[in-house]
Amino acid sequence: MTAYYDLTPYGLPGQFGESESVSDTINISCFSILPFVEDWDLASFLYNDWDFEPSQGNWDITVTEGNPMPAAIFKGNPQQLNYSFRLESIFHCQYIYFCASLYLDFDYKLEDLAAGSTDSLIIEVYYDSVWHPVLALTNQGSTGWIHQSVDLSEMITHPCRIGFRATGENSENFEAWLIDNIIFYAVCHPPLNTTLSFSGENRVTLNWEAPCDLSKADSAYFTYRIMRTDSSGLPPYADISGFIFDTFFVDLLDPSQLTGHFHYYIMAEHNLNYFLCGASGDTVAYTPVQNISLQLSPEPSIFPNPAYEQITVKDVQAGADISVVNYIGQPVLNSSIPEKGSLVLDVSDWPSGIYLIKMVTAGHTVIRKITVLH
Repeated sequence: MTAYYDLTPYGLPGQFGESESVSDTINISCFSILPFVEDWDLASFLYNDWDFEPSQGNWDITVTEGNPMPAAIFKGNPQQLNYSFRLESIFHCQYIYFCASLYLDFDYKLEDLAAGSTDSLIIEVYYDSVWHPVLALTNQGSTGWIHQSVDLSEMITHPCRIGFRATGENSENFEAWLIDNIIFYAVCHPPLNTTLSFSGENRVTLNWEAPCDLSKADSAYFTYRIMRTDSSGLPPYADISGFIFDTFFVDLLDPSQLTGHFHYYIMAEHNLNYFLCGASGDTVAYTPVQNISLQLSPEPSIFPNPAYEQITVKDVQAGADISVVNYIGQPVLNSSIPEKGSLVLDVSDWPSGIYLIKMVTAGHTVIRKITVLH
């Protein structure tokens, strides 16, 4: 950059002078808002602006394989010795989801030739100017398609990019690494410590806490919506509050409803610089009986949540009926709690998503949300 002067005011009419030049460097990064999805349907690295380091090497798109076709592929041929070629995404600005967990899901397949050699596929995350390895896959034999889910929540405050680095001594030890169905996404945290009370005067009061500390991010806030449903505890939910900013809500019931049975569902929307990320709190239930205050239903232990392979349900009365539906109300499971008061559910074949688990015993019903990730 230079400065260009009109020298007329200095007694040199019609003449101009130019200063010495100065320079500076500005780094400009392009960002992708989550969720980031790459299923290679357009059979191109260009669509989502993938890059390579130090070069493309043996990375390519195959239209004859995939889960389903097509997929990204790193081929063993032509031969590469002492190689390292990274397929890397653009930057993602997941830091806007300051109150969330962060996950990277993908499917991979290895077509191997020399199991036990030193060739690997390293999954990495780039932030703070350094590539950080988070998962290493080695060629220990051919595989079918395998789903991987990596918890990257520690990177939630960093703009970052995702990398798949093929590396090793001799690429002819295998036929190919294949990558498909890449999803980089945030799961927002729900409202915390929900309580419910019934005054016996047509008045239901719900209280909760914000999903996390607002001081963790500038210009951030939460809005909430209270949903109510019938004794089934299942969708559809009626929005009875609209958007509110308070962490409490009072529902004044019609006297004709006092013999009913209801469930409330508290939903939070995380608002930060105009980006929204929805989250749902636990369902809390009550059976209104006039002039008698009621407490929340006892809470079972359900873990882990999110779950990948199994979910354990504990501290539930033996013989209780248990059912699970998906987010659109379709039944997934019907069972009962055995005498030991606990039950292990195999969720390895369930599609990733949100489910509602309903436990019915004599006198009350408990419904909780569970998340399945693969």
